[in-house]
Amino acid sequence: MKIFKSLFQQSKVKQLKTKPSTLKIWISGVLTGAVLFNSAAYADREIDDQVKAMFLYNFSNFVDWPAEAFKNADSQLTLCIVGDPIVMDYLRVFDETPIRDRILSLGYYETIQTLPEQCHVLYLSADASTSFQAAGLSNKYGFVLSVSREEKFMEGGGIVRIVRTSDQAEFDINLAEAMEKGLFISSDLLSLARFVKR
Repeated sequence: MKIFKSLFQQSKVKQLKTKPSTLKIWISGVLTGAVLFNSAAYADREIDDQVKAMFLYNFSNFVDWPAEAFKNADSQLTLCIVGDPIVMDYLRVFDETPIRDRILSLGYYETIQTLPEQCHVLYLSADASTSFQAAGLSNKYGFVLSVSREEKFMEGGGIVRIVRTSDQAEFDINLAEAMEKGLFISSDLLSLARFVKR
């Protein structure tokens, strides 16, 4: 957790000081392996959870939502976690931090039935993802960047799938679905994706 908090402090500094020419280099480091530590010191599950938390925070920084996705100019950017309390624990360090002109607000929910009316970023555990798609909720929730590790997540309308390969974590992006939801994904983020569905 100490190393994770250190990375968070670095990310806040980078948000303030990073120039456009170096932005891609930084997010490449954060999103494609900078948080994969020595496996002798950290269990695979703990590493995975840290990576997912860092991914979710950084996705929030490199996606734009339309004005109508918020009730007013002061509305917070909500990041909802369903069914994965450990990832939520790692994300708590980011709660109430600025994301450009908004404040990030975190919420944890045991099931999809308890979700609020609006989540701007929605992370679903494998079980929650299956229920989410089975209930057809991807069509109910507008302006949502949905994220999961479930294998067929994008086939059911999910936008980002986190993938763990043999030596690092990567992600796929369903750009067509994101555009349909009214979301604009940074070209820098798209360039780092393992696969982009257009």
